[in-house]
Formats: sequence, structure tokens, C-alpha cells
Amino acid sequence: MAPIVFIKGTFRLLMFFVCLVFLMLPLAVLKAGGLSNLSEPYLNDKFTVAFLSKDLADHKTLRQVDKLADELNKVVASARRLGIPWEQMVHVRIWEDSSFPVSDLWRSCGLEPDETQFAIMKKQIEELYAISVVSELQMLEQKLKERYPFLLYFPSPSCLSSTEVQLYEGDKFKEEQEFINSFIETLKETINKPLRDVQNHYFFTSESSYSSANCNIWVGRESRDYNLHRDYDVIIHEVGHHLFSQLSSEAVKKNLPERPFANTTLHYLFKPLLAFNEFFADYTAVANGRNMTISVLSPDFSLPEEFKRSFSRKRTLSQFMSDADDAGFQKYFFEECHNILNPTRYFIWRLRLDLDGETADKLVLSAARNWISNFVKVDINEYERVEDQYNPGSFLLIDYPSDIASINLRFLKEIQTAASFLDTEQKVIFNRAVEEVYGQ
Repeated sequence: MAPIVFIKGTFRLLMFFVCLVFLMLPLAVLKAGGLSNLSEPYLNDKFTVAFLSKDLADHKTLRQVDKLADELNKVVASARRLGIPWEQMVHVRIWEDSSFPVSDLWRSCGLEPDETQFAIMKKQIEELYAISVVSELQMLEQKLKERYPFLLYFPSPSCLSSTEVQLYEGDKFKEEQEFINSFIETLKETINKPLRDVQNHYFFTSESSYSSANCNIWVGRESRDYNLHRDYDVIIHEVGHHLFSQLSSEAVKKNLPERPFANTTLHYLFKPLLAFNEFFADYTAVANGRNMTISVLSPDFSLPEEFKRSFSRKRTLSQFMSDADDAGFQKYFFEECHNILNPTRYFIWRLRLDLDGETADKLVLSAARNWISNFVKVDINEYERVEDQYNPGSFLLIDYPSDIASINLRFLKEIQTAASFLDTEQKVIFNRAVEEVYGQ
């Protein structure tokens, strides 16, 4: 009987150690920078990807997130090949619920929310109060947003005008220090609370969207049965907005080097180009996606079929304008901007078919750089500028042409300039497509 007792005892001891290993596994993952659902964030110098949820991540979801990272790396390679700048990281957050601890948001960016990290943050916030010029303050705030893209706001000096900031010295700065200390302590105390309970401190959106201020992309999924593969094109569309912001920043630095522009300022400055921004984001998804036939990004089921953002649907500018007038959608297009360039979507689709994808990519990118550069060099000086009352130092162009004809023909002008590199045969194909879409 002794050997049997020994075997039983050994088996129980072995099972004890196996259980102990499984109990310690979550701690090991978290210690290594993992998330509370036992998934690992994907981190590189261009983007981060993380799956956020209260419950443990399943293998199917982890495979889908890994696949998404692969798809984004392809976009990075494509941007590098085309010479598109990618100076700021973009952060993709797939969320299933808002019950995960906010510490996951820190770790999803490779940051451990410990005393050292909070000390660094406090020092950087205090530096804001030594700035006397709004543009410099905004750029320093931008650095904070880039380091902590998950935070909704930071304590900051109040702006008095478009050029000056209130300075804080002596006792007044001590008052602000108390506010800063309180802000930091609140973050410490709530670090393990669920996001839903502290949304007044953390950036979060329930809709799939891109925020240019802190380069965040949030994508919600309804349940574990939801296939994330369906959202790859939508996510790459949002990355396209990020690339448009990078191109905008590039143009401003080149043409207005004396005046630094933070992301928020750029957002308001380039609002008149929202329709083109949406087109560029859609094209990024089509050019980098597996579904090369049609773009069904964010389908609006209240819109008739001819007004949806489909590249492969044949449209002419004149017919599209007529349809919009007949349906009473003109006002909708002015305000919403997503669909204004539908005739141009079909035009580019024709070029992708009749020329090739690489040539179409070069044409679209060159047209984008032309339009953005001319907007900075010429347009902002030709149209009336009004300072945005909620963002000192930012201004809007209130009378920039935004009707269907003006926006489509402006793109045509820029891409015709870009088409100078085409050979004789390609130019014939290009001009035939121009006549088909814009000439009737």
C-alpha cells in the first residue's frame, strides 16, 4: 500500500504546483506589461493595437488582433514606399465593454502606471505653466497627448488671447500646483477602477472613429461572436485620416515654418478639406484592403444606393449633382461631407482598373500633396479667417467653397497637375476617364 500512497501524494503535489502555475500566470503577464484580460498589446514605433475587455480574451480574438497588426504593418510599408510621413504614432483600441480597468489603457501604450511614471507626468504638466505663447503651449500639450493619448485632458494655463497665456508665479503657481497634485492623486486612486466609472478623465468613444488630437482610433464590437475581420477596412480607413493629418502637418512645416501647429490647430485649419479627407481615408482602405471591388465603409442605410461611398458604382459629376438636387440631398452633402466626392471615387476606380493600382496610388498622393500645399500657401490667405472661440490660436475659413461641383473640380485640377508623369498612352487613358466622369 505504501507505493500507492506515495503515488497519490506525489500526484496531489504535482496538481498543486500545476494549479499554482496557472494562478501565477496572470501576474506574470501583467508584470510583463500585459493587460488584465491576459492579452498582450502590440507596440511598435508607428502604431499600437490592443484588445480591451473585462473578460479574458479568447484565442479567436487574439488571432484577429494579430492579423490586424499584420494588416497595419502593410499600410506602414505602403506609406513608406510612397513617401508618406508617419511621425506620430496612432493607437488602435478594440473594446468589447467599458468595464476593464483603466490601468489597461496605460499598459496598452507600453506605460506602467507607477510612481515613476506619475512623477514624469507631473513634471511635464508643471512645465506648461512656464510658457507665455499660445502656440508654444499647444505644442507642449501635444507632446503630453502623444505620451498619454488615453487621457481626456491635462491641467493647463488658461488662454487670454491668440498670442498670450497667463503666467503663473509665486503664490498663484502654488495654487495651480495643488490642482496638479489633486489631478495626479485622482489618477492614482482610480487606476484599477473600470473605465465606465472614470470617463471624465479618460478619452473614450463608443463609435468607430479617429481623433486627430491624440491619434486614437476606437473600434467597438458587439459581442465575442462579432468577427473583427469585418472592421479591418474601417480601421484602415481611420488610419487614412491619420495619414492625411501627417500630410497636413508636413505641408504646414514646409510652408509655415515660423508657426508651429499642434494637432488640434491643424484639425480646425483643415476643416474645409473634410470631404477630401474622407475620400483619402476611403482610398487608403481600398488601396490597402483585401476587398478590392467595392468600398462599403460605414454604410448609411437611410441613403439611396447612388449616394453611398462606393468606388465601383458608375457616376458622372453632372448626374450626381442632378440626383442630389432631385432628392433634396444638397444640404446634407454640404454639412456631412463624406459623400461629396463620390464622382471622383468612381474616377479613381476607373484609373485603378485601366492603368494600375500603383499608378493610381501615386496620382492620388500627388494630388493630395498639391491640394494640401496650395491650401496652406494660397487658400488660407484668400478666404476670410475667423478665430475659433473655443480654441485660441486656431482659426476657420468660413467662405471656402464646399459645394459638390467646386470640391470635385478642385480635385480634378490637382490630379491633372499630378498626371504630368504619365506616358503618352497613360495620358490618353487618363483623359478618357476625365471626359467620362467630369465632361458630361
